[in-house]
Amino acid sequence: MDCLKAALGRPMSEPILDVEGLKLRTHHRRGGHGVRRACTCGCTEMIQAIFESGDEVSRQAEIE
Repeated sequence: MDCLKAALGRPMSEPILDVEGLKLRTHHRRGGHGVRRACTCGCTEMIQAIFESGDEVSRQAEIE
């Protein structure tokens, strides 16, 4: 990305790189404050917390 930007400049490289397409898009937006939640339900949020804590093996039945 950096090489392309340096070679072509920002105005020419951004449409090729699709910088806007790299951003997380979700329906959970609040005005100009950006994304608040990428999850679409409470279950996804709960499962994400289990994986982030590293307990996915011991809590496998709960995840299922």
